[in-house]
Amino acid sequence: MTNVNPTAEELNPTDPSILPVVRMEQVDAEAIIRSHRTSLLKDSDWVSALSIEKSTAYPTDWSTYREALRNIPQQTGFPFNVTWPTAP
Repeated sequence: MTNVNPTAEELNPTDPSILPVVRMEQVDAEAIIRSHRTSLLKDSDWVSALSIEKSTAYPTDWSTYREALRNIPQQTGFPFNVTWPTAP
């Protein structure tokens, strides 16, 4: 019978029998985080369009926000511990 609540020792990520499960969870988590990040980037595209339409400089706070979104995959805890930037 399989233990439904294995201990940390039983889920040793270096154990070859558990690696496919650990890898799949990471791939799924990465996809979910990237999808949300893409959605947030799309939601802020209007700032760029407005800036172009009015021939004004792109707002620094929005530039910083979008850069932080693009850098999420480089965060140390990605994809399980992500710090989301706050939109201006």
